[in-house]
Formats: sequence, structure tokens, C-alpha cells
Amino acid sequence: MNDIGCFSKHLHGRDVYLFGTGKRARSFYNKYKSEISICGCFDNNSESVFLDGLNVLKPARREEYKSAYIIICSVWDADICEQLIELGYTVFDDFCNVYIYEQLKGLVPEKKLSCFLGICTISVIAYAMKFVPEFYHEYNIVNLFIPALREEKKRMEHLFTDLILENCDLLVYNKFVGDTKFIKNIGEISKVISIPLLSAGNYWPQDYTVFHPKEMNEYLGLWGIDDLSEVWEDIMMFNADRYVKAMVQQNRSEEEILSSIMSDNFISREEVLANHDSTLRRIGIMGRGATISMLDYFSQNFRTKRIMADGLHEEECMIREYVKRILNELSIESFSFEEEYSYSHGQMPIYPCVVKHLNLEFPAPLLYKVQIEPFTASSDFNDADYYEVDFEQYYRVYIKRCKVLEQFLQERRCQNESQTGN
Repeated sequence: MNDIGCFSKHLHGRDVYLFGTGKRARSFYNKYKSEISICGCFDNNSESVFLDGLNVLKPARREEYKSAYIIICSVWDADICEQLIELGYTVFDDFCNVYIYEQLKGLVPEKKLSCFLGICTISVIAYAMKFVPEFYHEYNIVNLFIPALREEKKRMEHLFTDLILENCDLLVYNKFVGDTKFIKNIGEISKVISIPLLSAGNYWPQDYTVFHPKEMNEYLGLWGIDDLSEVWEDIMMFNADRYVKAMVQQNRSEEEILSSIMSDNFISREEVLANHDSTLRRIGIMGRGATISMLDYFSQNFRTKRIMADGLHEEECMIREYVKRILNELSIESFSFEEEYSYSHGQMPIYPCVVKHLNLEFPAPLLYKVQIEPFTASSDFNDADYYEVDFEQYYRVYIKRCKVLEQFLQERRCQNESQTGN
């Protein structure tokens, strides 16, 4: 693995500094202070304070801190990266960010290097592989999350991606349009396994999370902001159920909405089956050209196992099947997961009529692991506590939130109309 497996040499004999004093820096410090000696922090606001009385310093040129190694602990890491380069520091040799540090610190030079490149599913598979001794005894595991690479200004992440792909022995990646941008030298990697980007909404004909550009622009205007990221959870929640959204906009009562959606025939059998058939066709198309297809597993198990948590996120049984098929491609047919392995993702409830029309045989009662407020405010599936609720409990909270959001949007519309005189 050349120098990539010897990342610790960059820190050896160096004075380690964090760049940042906020939540991310504090979390990193508490996690690693017993592992590495942290001398202080850099921050563009030199009046900031930090834990344990560590000095907070204003960034200076490398000549003044020749022995410093800097770990960026800030959401503004792309801008800080450019700032450090201008100050004479070199990416990787003199600094990296938290994400890269945590990827590289555990690499063992004697092991082969595996790279998992893609979106959520790939990240979860990479995590699962860390609990399969037959795999991790042979391979180091690095996960590259494509959404973090899409911004051109993320220079450090792009350099890191190139470094990993130039040195990896195994690449597992999502097969989808645009992937070649990230795998220019794919022919030089000894083993490549591609898996489909799965979109499986057969349980959820109500799901409608894709925005029309006109609708997106309206949301931006009503919030009075340029970026939806800070309110994304609310917007995605509001658009996750097109039927409830429509009834909320019609000013139907909570009880009326619940009575409708809990009916065994709220959505016709024909529509449910057509949505299921469309899902199978889409999975088949997405699997074309991929090393691994999941169409057979999906079609054989969707009735007896809840294999998807929502339209884009798999349940643990599906992740285990992915792992099995990847290992088979590596001629590892006998393997086991360590007992500590488990995986959960917030689940989208399934309408009673869909349960009926698809003849689903999930264990009763049907309970759902959710993170929707007020059950919890966290949206991080790695850290959040899940609350098990039934369909009615979930939708009572969901409808209330939709009504609050719709009222907010209506008030904003009225304000805009009064200001423009329309």
C-alpha cells in the first residue's frame, strides 16, 4: 500500500493541533485525547476557548509551526483547507480533516486495501464488513461517500479519493450514471465489484420525495433562504406522503386523515400491484451491468421479510445478503458476522391496504422504528435512539407536524402576497 498504510508516520514526532473549537472539535478531542497528544487549537476567532484550557491560536504560516500536524474539525473544512494551503501547509503531509484521519489511522500496511465507494448502502456495507473476520483480517477498509465528493471545492476529499483509488486492491462501488467521474483508473484495480443503486418503493406508493424545480424554488422563496439544508428534514418529511400532504392542504382533520389512510382499501389493489411491478422492473434495470444483482433476493423475500426501511435504505437482512454476495465474488464462501454487528435505520410505515394487497407476512404487530419528533430530535442513524410505534401513533405525530408546516407555509405565502400587493 506504499505510504498510505503508514499514515502514523505523519504524526510521529509532530505537535498535533486541531483547527476549530466547536462541537466537532470537542467531540474529536474527547474521543482521541487519550490516544494522541493534542497541543492546542487553531481558530480564525482567536478569542474562542476550548476544553481543558488548551491554547486557541490564530492560524499562522507553516514556517512558524514547522512541527505542527493539523486535524481540521469544522464544517468549513473545504475553506480551511484552502486557507492552510495558502499558509504553506501541504495536504496529508501537514494536515487532514476528521473524516480522513479516521479513515487512515487504522490502516495496517501488511493488509490489502479495499475501497467502498458510493452512497448510503455502500457505507453501511463497509461498516458491516468490519464485523466479518474473514474479510477484515485480509483487507483494510476505506469508505468514500460520494455526496461528500460532489462539491468541486472539496479539494482535500478529491485528493484523498485519488490516493485511495490509486492504491486499492479491491473496489466495491455503486453502479450508476456518473460513477466514472470517480473511478478513472478502474482498469488498474485488481478486483472490482459493482452493485446496483437500489430504489425500491413497492411498500410505499404514497412516497413522493422528489421535488419539481418549481416547487423547490417556492420553498426557497417562502423560507427566505438560499439553501434548504437547514430545513431539509422538515421538507422531506412533508413530501414523504403525497396523500397526507394533499389532505392536509385540503384542511382535513387529523381524524379524517387517519380514518382514510388506515382503511384496508385506501389505495386500490391495482395501484399497489402496479407500483410493486414497477419497482421490480426498476431494480432489474438498475442491476444491468452490475457484478451483483439483488432482484432475485428482493422478489423472493419481500413478503416474508421487511427488506427495506424506506425506498432507498435497506434493512439489516438485505445488508447481510449484500455482504454474502460480495464475499462470494472474492471466493469467500464460509464466513460469519461477529455478534456485535447490528444495523438499524428509521422505518417508513406501510399502509394497511398495502400490507393487505401485497399479502405481507411480517411478524405482527407491525411496529416501526422511527426518529420523528417528538419521539426524538436526532436524525443521525448511528447515534439516535429509535422509538417503536405503531402505524396510528406514527401518523398522529406526522399529521400534526405536516399541519404546523403547512400553516407556516400559508402564512409565508400571505406575507409575500401582501408585500407584493397581489
